[in-house]
Amino acid sequence: MSDENNEGIVMPAVVSDKPATEEITQPEIIADSSPASEDNHEQKSNGVQQRINDLTAKRYQETRRADDAIAELEQLKAQQSNQTPASQPAQELSAPALPDDLYDEEAMRKYHADSLEYNKQVAQSAAQSQFESQQQASKQQDANAKHQVVMDKYAANATRDGVDFDKLLVAERTLKQAGLSNELGSYLMNDNNGAKIVEYLNDNPAEMHDIMQLDPVSAGIRIATEIKAKVLSQTPKVSGAPDPIPDVNGGGYVEVDEFSKKYPGAVII
Repeated sequence: MSDENNEGIVMPAVVSDKPATEEITQPEIIADSSPASEDNHEQKSNGVQQRINDLTAKRYQETRRADDAIAELEQLKAQQSNQTPASQPAQELSAPALPDDLYDEEAMRKYHADSLEYNKQVAQSAAQSQFESQQQASKQQDANAKHQVVMDKYAANATRDGVDFDKLLVAERTLKQAGLSNELGSYLMNDNNGAKIVEYLNDNPAEMHDIMQLDPVSAGIRIATEIKAKVLSQTPKVSGAPDPIPDVNGGGYVEVDEFSKKYPGAVII
């Protein structure tokens, strides 16, 4: 045959002694520097930062609970030291005395009747005391649960507003030492920007002093009408919209077509 008839014929090239199947098992890997890779790196960094924020907020709340427990204990001790002894009830429960003459039927009947009444009153008193203790414990549990909900939201808002929790602890203690009332403290805890307001007052001692001189209602009005506007002007706005979905790009390998699979290393001559 002439060379003209052979033009365009595909001839397998001998490139290796190994079987053809061994040369197509590994696809070519190329480095992926696509925007999707950069987005993944950014998401990982954001995840690490979120974990740090969560741990910092948890440490802050544990410290706050310890401080609150100490404050409650000191308040309880102060109340107990200021209390005057309660007046004794007019009729105290006392067990009836056994008659001197055990053969005195009338005295013995009265003794048994008084004993029954005494035991009845003791049982009623114990039941009432237990009921009141359970009620008090239930109220305390409810109060603690509600306080924890407020604390969680307060800490979450502080994270959103970019508040430094270590600085926040110092600021809260400073306000308490300056005479922060329980009512005003509760007001700040329930405000959406409460932690940022506390931080602002700590950074501005003159305004903090003015607020502490007011009664709780007037202080709350002053904070709502004047202080909060200054705080919001310093707080970065955070959008509630979800992050945009990153573009999906191709994978990091080169696809091998059917021809190359069937004739690995073939060249067209």
